[in-house]
Amino acid sequence: MNYYPFHIGDFRSGTVNMSRLSRWIYRDMLDVYYDTEKPLPSDFELLCDQIGVESDDERRIVERLLRLKFAKSEDGYRNETCDRVIAEYRARAETAKANGKKSAATRYRNGEYMPMAGTLYAVRVDSETVKVGVTANLKSRLHQLRSKYGSQASLLHQVSVGHMGDAEAALLAVYEESRSGEEIPVPNSAQDALTTHMNRISVAYPVASSSQANQEPITNNQKAEEQHIPAPPLRGAAGADAPGLSPEASSSRRQQEPRPVDIVFDHWQSVMGSPRSKLDAKREKVIKSALKAGYSVDDLRKAIDGCALSPFHMGLNDQRTKYNGIDLILRSADQIDKFVGLVDAPPPVTPVPSGGASVSSADWADSTESVTSMAKRHGLEQQNGEHYIWFRLRVIKAHGDEALMERELSAASRRNEGEYERVFKLFFGVAPKPLATGGYEKRPQGVSF
Repeated sequence: MNYYPFHIGDFRSGTVNMSRLSRWIYRDMLDVYYDTEKPLPSDFELLCDQIGVESDDERRIVERLLRLKFAKSEDGYRNETCDRVIAEYRARAETAKANGKKSAATRYRNGEYMPMAGTLYAVRVDSETVKVGVTANLKSRLHQLRSKYGSQASLLHQVSVGHMGDAEAALLAVYEESRSGEEIPVPNSAQDALTTHMNRISVAYPVASSSQANQEPITNNQKAEEQHIPAPPLRGAAGADAPGLSPEASSSRRQQEPRPVDIVFDHWQSVMGSPRSKLDAKREKVIKSALKAGYSVDDLRKAIDGCALSPFHMGLNDQRTKYNGIDLILRSADQIDKFVGLVDAPPPVTPVPSGGASVSSADWADSTESVTSMAKRHGLEQQNGEHYIWFRLRVIKAHGDEALMERELSAASRRNEGEYERVFKLFFGVAPKPLATGGYEKRPQGVSF
């Protein structure tokens, strides 16, 4: 869920005895619950990492909130209200999906969905909701919508598009997880992001010069388009022009320097292999806040690289879930510094077992190119669907670099026991034995680094 109803009165009455810090942490816990659509994890360390809790005081608050606001079950910590809201959301989504299929079936022509030119519109129906759609006659459509929603329904934005079906599908895809049919949750504070998406779509699906849609009076945003002010560019491959851009607009776009926010987000997309992710208002705000705090673009890119080097955050955890969202990486100065540290931390120097000079464990394993080259030496290939982190560990094992194996085990033990067990089993083929004093053995009996 990207959106859930927040009732201020209910929240205030339920948290009236809490400190400001407790209320803040409680909201973070609710956000994680709704975002994952499942109970909070029973793994306390994992939960603290998800909500960015680090200090002892904050951890005590989390423990208290789990006792007071959640009930422990086999699949984690449950909250009755959260479960009810999620169930209602899923029911609405299924209904909207079924209704959407029925509606779409009547809008195909010769096997293609609404291929003609028209208008992509957004109409605000209340303070939190916007109805979007396409039409060849905007004036008539607005009359229908005002009959349905009331006189308060007002045109928020409109753009001309050359292919109504594709343009509508592109806009609905942006809000796929939060929308109900063609109604999307867009409070006033987030409507700029919506109009930006629409402007980009109008560039991607341009109207031929001979084709004009029947439109109502133009909004201020549309006036800017008529004055040939270029719409925001579509996100895509670096250096690629959006389809339909004129040569003049393409040249102007190439001459514009990318915003720092875009540079950081594009780097996150590339490193995390998430080209379809969108730079929405929430992500843009997180990046801008980090830049405003004094971090450079290179600092933020390094933090993203650091997260990618963490097996735990890249999915090697008990939940088999990635925690690599840019909002998590750049959530706070502590988070950024932690991930930058994973890149900047000097590699340990470990004596060679047979005696002699010391060698650096990271001479080859910290470079993707070197890992790939080493894999070829040992006849290894990255398997389809295998994450690079797991592939790298297999190469380390095949090479028999004892110093690196020790370093990787040490790093895994600092994250959580589950990750340590998996790395240990990969290296030695057996699960680690628990020690009477706590923790696990560092190597199987008879094996030495």
